[in-house]
Amino acid sequence: MNNDRPIIVLCWFTRGDYDAHLVLDPKDMKPRFDQWLKDAEAHEQDLKAHGYIVHRVMVDSKKLLTWATLSGVKIDATGRARYAHQLFIQGQMN
Repeated sequence: MNNDRPIIVLCWFTRGDYDAHLVLDPKDMKPRFDQWLKDAEAHEQDLKAHGYIVHRVMVDSKKLLTWATLSGVKIDATGRARYAHQLFIQGQMN
């Protein structure tokens, strides 16, 4: 199916794993899961309202840490986005 709408990949976290992500990146992460979720859902809805196709990609903190260490990538918002994009592409190709 050919679709000209742009695709956005969003990092998504579970409540149970959120504190581990917070330890990895306390500077960029919201201090509480509930606040992150509220903001993330609002951002997702805004993107959809502007015509984007939005895909949530679950990011596991342990797998992210392993990937970042092996790839030499800093764990911050940009690093998480790169990781999520890679997971999305792999999912599309498999």
